[in-house]
Amino acid sequence: MKQFLVCFLSVIITVVLLCGCAAGTPTSAGIDSGTPSSSVSTTASATQAPSPDAVTITPSPEITVSPTFSPTPEAPSATPSPSATPSPSVSLAPAPTPTASFELPEPAEPDTDCGMTFTEAPYGIPSEVLPVCDGVNFNLRGTVSSEYPLTRITLTVIDSGGKKYTGSVSFSYGDGVLSYALNDSALPAEKKSLDDLNLTKSLACGSCLMEITASSTQHSEPALLFSRRFEKLENGVYILSPNNFRDGYYQTALDFFGSEEEFLFSYTLATGRHINQETAWKQQHITTVLGPDGKKRSVNVKAAEQFSQAYQYMKTTFIRVRGSGFDTGVIPLSSLAAEFNGTYVSRFVTGNRFISHHAFGTAEDVNASQPSNRNSAANTQIITDEVALLDYEGMVTQEGSFYFSFVYNGSCTEMCGGVPQTVVNYLIYELSYFRAGFGWGYYYTHTCDAMHFTLSEVPAAMHNAENGGLRKVYSYQPDSQAD
Repeated sequence: MKQFLVCFLSVIITVVLLCGCAAGTPTSAGIDSGTPSSSVSTTASATQAPSPDAVTITPSPEITVSPTFSPTPEAPSATPSPSATPSPSVSLAPAPTPTASFELPEPAEPDTDCGMTFTEAPYGIPSEVLPVCDGVNFNLRGTVSSEYPLTRITLTVIDSGGKKYTGSVSFSYGDGVLSYALNDSALPAEKKSLDDLNLTKSLACGSCLMEITASSTQHSEPALLFSRRFEKLENGVYILSPNNFRDGYYQTALDFFGSEEEFLFSYTLATGRHINQETAWKQQHITTVLGPDGKKRSVNVKAAEQFSQAYQYMKTTFIRVRGSGFDTGVIPLSSLAAEFNGTYVSRFVTGNRFISHHAFGTAEDVNASQPSNRNSAANTQIITDEVALLDYEGMVTQEGSFYFSFVYNGSCTEMCGGVPQTVVNYLIYELSYFRAGFGWGYYYTHTCDAMHFTLSEVPAAMHNAENGGLRKVYSYQPDSQAD
């Protein structure tokens, strides 16, 4: 019995000792100033390291951390203490249901009973095959017609993101406007056209919807006249389109080149109004000719012969201009060209609205710094009046050669090559570029650009007197017929 009690007590003591070891103080590796062992992950040590005083078997409830409040991957450096408030970036609420994407309305049928109609001009309204290009202005062309005086016309464009852009022009009842072109800025009370508003500029890229509505004295509620979807392309590689031309000049370019493939090139936008044309197009269509100053000019292959011809006329034609207090004597026409300002330049005109015909290599600017040659509508009248004061006396033969003789009766004292600046580019055009088939920027209908000589815009025939032109010289050889 005694032995049994001894054995029983031994078992009891052994069990107690074993239990004591299991619940005893942690080893030094786990309590060294609360620093975790190198084998413990950083995240776990930051959120679960026990306090040095916490030696009991039951963990303190204050160090229990719910996984819901674990730091998000976006902010791994900020681990909250066990009692800290959860990060605002962690939401306990269920994720919201995604909002459905905007669905562009389908085009609606126009109102055919309102007494008003809209007629689009060729290439004048965007479509799925004639897109709007990001960074390039689209030129709106078309006409609203009405049986009764128009009072208001509104253009609305909705983009792929659902944003709506609206612009209107209005007319007073007394104006009696029965027809309105979208690019007319004279008729509206606002003195701006719907085209001037450039509503397509701010559109998001993708599918868009355009609508035109109008009201009249007879139909006061806006009536839908036009509705169409179109695409706006992201900035990238574009193809020049007929819409990129100023009114009428797409056709004159087509007449010169013969086919669209010759001049509707691919391009990307560069800085400002400049563009980068496809290399293959430039290699195929741009060449060089020698100018009258001995310098090379980059021009279109199809224009090279006419440029060379114009330069030859400049070098071999002689003139004499006399006026109050001056006489040039007999001088070469080329002496009037104080500066050549460029032939081939890859760019749009200002505002990325119309392509410059310099981009085709079919135009040249001469004497651009002279005030009367600058791009200004006011110069039309100045040049018209000055050329009227320039009398052509005819050709004078002298020692086996001849020259063209002029008398200036005006008062301009600013000279270029000894000739009044106001008539210099007229003489250069009359006796060289016109003879080679070029048109002149003086005859632009939207402005006057007398520095500009071109083969693919203004027809040369506009210079003839029967078309209201300034032409004075009709024969270029003594005792010969006009050429």
